[in-house]
Parts: sequence; structure tokens; C-alpha cells
Amino acid sequence: MEDRLWNLLEDTGCTCVRELRLHFQTPWHLACSVDSLEDSVVLAEQIIPSALPSDHKRAGALIWGWLRDHTDLLKRVQGRLKTKATRIVAPPCGDVSPGEVYAQLVSGSLELTKQTSRAHARWISSGAGTPADAEKAARKFWGTVLVQIMVEAKLPIVDIPVESEEQRVLYALRALGTRRSKTLRNRARAWRKARDWMLSVKSVVFPRRPSDVVDYLLFLEQEVGTKSCISEFMSSLSVLEDAGQVPLANQLCKDRLVVAASKGSEAEVHVGVTSKKQAAPLSVAMLLSLEIFVVSSGNPLYARCLMWACLVCVWACMRVSDLQGIDVSRLRLFRDGLKGFLVKTKTTGPDKKVAEVPFFVGRDVGLSGRDWLLAGFDLWKGLGQLDRTFLVFQSSEDFEEPIFKFAKPEVISNYMRLIWRQLRVPFRKVGEHVWKSRAEGVLLGDECYLFWTGHSMRHVLPTIAAVLEVPKERRDYLGRWHIGLHQSSDYIHTCRQIVHDIQRRVCDKLSGGKPGYDEEELFEELREWLLNRGSDPDPWLKLHSVMRTVSGCKVLNQIWPLLADFTDGTDNAAPAPPVSNLSSADKESPFWVSISRHSGHRRLHIRNGCWVTPSSCHRFAEVWEAGPNVADSFCKLCYKEKADPSSSSGESSSTELGEPAEDSGLPT
Repeated sequence: MEDRLWNLLEDTGCTCVRELRLHFQTPWHLACSVDSLEDSVVLAEQIIPSALPSDHKRAGALIWGWLRDHTDLLKRVQGRLKTKATRIVAPPCGDVSPGEVYAQLVSGSLELTKQTSRAHARWISSGAGTPADAEKAARKFWGTVLVQIMVEAKLPIVDIPVESEEQRVLYALRALGTRRSKTLRNRARAWRKARDWMLSVKSVVFPRRPSDVVDYLLFLEQEVGTKSCISEFMSSLSVLEDAGQVPLANQLCKDRLVVAASKGSEAEVHVGVTSKKQAAPLSVAMLLSLEIFVVSSGNPLYARCLMWACLVCVWACMRVSDLQGIDVSRLRLFRDGLKGFLVKTKTTGPDKKVAEVPFFVGRDVGLSGRDWLLAGFDLWKGLGQLDRTFLVFQSSEDFEEPIFKFAKPEVISNYMRLIWRQLRVPFRKVGEHVWKSRAEGVLLGDECYLFWTGHSMRHVLPTIAAVLEVPKERRDYLGRWHIGLHQSSDYIHTCRQIVHDIQRRVCDKLSGGKPGYDEEELFEELREWLLNRGSDPDPWLKLHSVMRTVSGCKVLNQIWPLLADFTDGTDNAAPAPPVSNLSSADKESPFWVSISRHSGHRRLHIRNGCWVTPSSCHRFAEVWEAGPNVADSFCKLCYKEKADPSSSSGESSSTELGEPAEDSGLPT
């Protein structure tokens, strides 16, 4: 159609058709640029500037006449262009959930992650930056939400005589007990959906009789069809009735009809629909690549630290959230291995039955022949800030250095996924016992890293141990599932030896020997996942296939242990000094300066002089001698009762602080 129109214009005697076709994609685009005969003449002057004015007028008249004579053909061209512009061609692929798309978009950018969570972090931390303050603020917020639900439902706690409404809220918050902020949040969110249904169907905001609850359970079974939604609703109902001081005889969550109906609904939706699916364990190729990544000095410094933490999660069978419960001051590296204590996790803490629990990683644990445990331990020790009760800081965008602030578990999971994209393909030459990584090509590609989650590390060791026929009673020690069955002292005395034995058995059998470890089931899940996303799985599966068949067993075909024997000493051998003990050369400075994020304002602090710590600041600097030029102002809390800071400075002299200085902002 377009060529036909251009030929018709050329048949009129117009000599500038070739120039017009260079400037306009179709005749319709030419028609859109001309509204009158005068416009046609101006267009001719621009197209053929070297021609005579008479030629410009003649060409303009021919173009204008051509446009008026072929209006119908031009409209047909316009219709074709509109149809082509609105046509959407979707590539053939399986259904992708919105959650996967969101995870892919957000996990690819730290800045986007920061933006999406900024509003949430604003009311949680309020700039405090410490996990205890964040948890306290979150518990208060979600507890207040649940209190509002109780007041709206007119539960018995509303009838308790109080002097003020603030006192009633305080009583209700106390009634919620020691539940964590995330538990309160989940209960509030689950009840919001139930409230909307009750209000629209039953015209009440809270169920008044067992039939109301049974009807809602039937609705969940038929419309939602997930086991988790039923259990979450029952948990929310139990929390509200318990904290709302509903008598046990009147609690709907304990009514025999309601309990039987909830179990029946869970059984109905469980069959073939909502079977709980565990996160896929990391592949052996990923374990090899992670060890190589930690010891490679060319990788970003803090990225190596995070991958060391990832490997610790694998071999100590920890959740990502458990990393933020490690007491760093008690993290030690013995000749027998790494030992640490979890002081605040999902199942341990001051308000739990078990206050703390140890974890262990054998000194010779590893598959690549690299001493990743010592390398990563030294990296973390070199970062400083050793008096904290959490391990992972926030990270800079390039993962070169940490930002000394508490990182939430979901942020840590995102960090790990981003670094997984940088993992290289591991290989080992014949006759060598050390694995290396290829310079070209990545192991996980642009999307494979989304297949694994932050919970995948915790499933590696139990999965392989089960294949190697390790009894369940011993496997329970890996994830500290046995802690509730023993007294704490008995657990500590027996746990280390059992965990080290299983770790070494796994390394030995993966390296060589029966029964081996076949990853076909994992690869099939990855294959199906990639096919559903429209990707070719074969190239990626080939990169992960590092196991070789030897005597009918899938192994790495190497002799383990790959490192020197670090366990020649007794259990009472002198351990490496705790990371919180500093030598005289590494003694902490008597002063330090906090540096603000935006203005760069420097405020001088005395070490341990106030509640502010370096880890809670955006940036800080050590100060050994306090003078008028080291800071812009001083901390009023530190100097409130310390007119002479030399009294708390130890060896360092601080007499210069007492000297008057113009515009220094320091105390005189």
C-alpha cells in the first residue's frame, strides 16, 4: 500500500519523491505534516533547498493535490499502522505469578528495595538503627492495631474499669504476652480479611456464635483453598479471644464444633492443593563456587563476608534470620572448628524456654580444598564493631564495604541473591585437589538465582544427611531441633561431636564413596521452574552437573579431607582468642566521631560515654586525640558530667578540648 502511494505521487511529475521517502516512513506520516498548500510549499523548500522558488511552488502543489486525491488510501495506511501498534505478541511461556515478577524486579536493584521498604522502615526503626528498638516499636504498633480490633469487637477487656483509655491500651498490650512483632502483624493482617467478610455477610465485626466461624471456614475452603489461611485465621481468633479476656468456656476457638470444622477444612484443602513445599537446597556446584568466592581476593570485600555467612548457614543449618541472633563477641575459631551462640532467634531468647543455643562448623569442612572458614572469619574480624549481638550489617551498593547498621533478614536474603548472580562455574583439573572458577560464564544466570530462597541453605545438610542414611535422632541436632528434648547442658556436651561427625561424613561421601548423592530431583525441579518461565534449562543444568559417576555413585571423585588435619589437639586445646578480645595494638580509641549522612556533620563522642554506638551511625571515625579540628560539635550526653574528657580517655590526652577555639563547637 505504501509503495503504491509513493508511485502515484511520482506519476504526477513530482521530482522529490526519493527525498520524501528518506524523511518520512510512510505516506501517512507525510500527510500528518502538511495541513495546507502553503505547508506543502514550505516542505518542498526544506526537502530540496537548492531548487528554484518556482520548482518549490510546483512541487508543493503536486504534493497537496496528491494528498487530496488519495485520502481513502491514506486512511487505510493509518488503520494498518494503528492495528500494528496495538498488537501485543507474548512469548510462549508458562504462567508466572505476580510475586515472582515482583521478586525479580526488586531483587535486581538495591535502590529499588530501599525505596519499597522505606515507608515500612520509617515507622519501625524511627532512625534508631538497633534491632531491639526496631522490635519494640514494631510490637507496639501491631499490638495497638490488635487492641483497636478488641475495642471494636467489644470484648470483655473493654469492660475492665480503668482510669483512662491509655491504661486500657496498656493492659491490652500486656495481655498479648511476649509474642514477636511479626506474629502480631500476621494475626492482624489475617483478621482484617475475616472482619471484612463478617461485616458484609453476618453484619458483625466479630463472630458471635460458632456457626459464624464455621461459615467463614467453609468460605475459606471453597474460595481461597489454602491450608495456611485456615490456620492463620484460627490463630488470629485464638490471640484475640485470649488477649481480649474472653472466658475459656465462651471462647469460640476452643469450641468443639469449630475445632472439628477447622481440622476438616484443612484436610479438604490439603489433598493435592496445598502440600507444604520446602525451599530447594543449594546445589553442590553452588557450594563449591561459594567457597571459591570467599577466598578470592578479587571479589568485593563485603560480598565475601556475606558469602561466608551463607556457607555458615549451610553447614550450621541456620535460617537467614538466625544470623542476626549471633553474639559476635563470643564467636570463636578453635582448632576443632567454629563455635558461636544464637542468643535471639525464632525459638530462643530471653523470653523463651531456651535462652541461647550453640552452633558449630568443623574446621576441615569444605569441598573445594580452600580454607574458606578461616578466610571469612578473618574478614569479619577485620570489620570491627565486635561487641554487637548480630552478625550482618547493611551493605554498600557495590558490596565493597558495610554500612554499620542492622540489616533485616529479608534484606540479607536479597543481598545473597544478588551476590549469587556473580558466582562462577567451578572446575577441577585432573590430578589437582583444589577447585577453581572459570573466568567466563556465570553459574546462575539472570534468573536462576530466583529459584533458591533465603531458606535454601538450611535444607542442604539435612537433605544430604538423610540420603546418607544418618538416623533422624542425629539429624535433629543439625538444626537444633533436639534442644527441646534435652537439658541445655546435656545438649551442649553432645551436640558438637554429633554435628561435626555428620558434617565430615557429608563431605567425605560427597567427595567419594557409596552411596553418593544424586541431584536429579533438584535438577528436575529447576528444569520445570525454568520451563515455566520460558527459559531453556539445559545450558544451566549442565553448569551445575559437577558430580561424576564412579562405581555407580554420583560423587566429586576426590579424596577427603582436602585440608590439613586441624583436629590433632584435644577438646581442651587453647582456642583462638575471642573476636571481642583486642590486643594492645588494636586497642579501641578513647574517642570517636559520628558523621551524618547528608550534611557530613561530625559530632565527638567519648567511648561508651552515652547510649549511641558506632554501629548505629551512618559513618564514624576513630579519634585518638581530641582537638578543636577533629569535630564540629560534641555530644551533650557524653560531656554532661565530664567537663574534662581526659578522665575517661585512658592513655590518650585530651587537654586540647579545654582550649578555646573559634567556631569549633567543642566544650571549653
